[in-house]
Amino acid sequence: MPQNQALGIHFYFNAGVPSTKPTSWIKRGIVDTLALKPTKDKIEQEGPLPGRMGRVDVIEAGRKMDFTVKLKQPDPLFWQLILQSLPLTAGTNVQFNPLEGGLVKGWAKFQAYDQNDVLVLNCEVFCAIDVPAGATLGGKQLVTHDVEGMVIENPLNTGSLSNFA
Repeated sequence: MPQNQALGIHFYFNAGVPSTKPTSWIKRGIVDTLALKPTKDKIEQEGPLPGRMGRVDVIEAGRKMDFTVKLKQPDPLFWQLILQSLPLTAGTNVQFNPLEGGLVKGWAKFQAYDQNDVLVLNCEVFCAIDVPAGATLGGKQLVTHDVEGMVIENPLNTGSLSNFA
């Protein structure tokens, strides 16, 4: 049985509205890692058992999915999130006003490829993103940063697994 390893991760993000998916995607730099974090809110029901009280059921009261992408290249979106500005465009002299922008929402797309360059995961979700830990500039290191996303419920959120073993 083949063993699939998600070795190559691509991350795309386009700011936008929940009712319209992008027709073309903007790739957001070199991805080091992608972490998907599903969470569920659960309510435990207790009831009488012979000689004691115990858990008789667990009910799911809510669910969420968050993600963290570690990127190795800053791009205009990175600077927009760090500086909390309005959207920036690439250029040689870009004017911005810190703290003028708001929460950034849009469509994220993840693609994961295995060791044979076969697409294993394709996922498109509407989300809010942020750079919660900031970034350290300078020194002899490349600028790396985490982009955290909070997936927002949307009927257009989709995903597929291929060559899944």
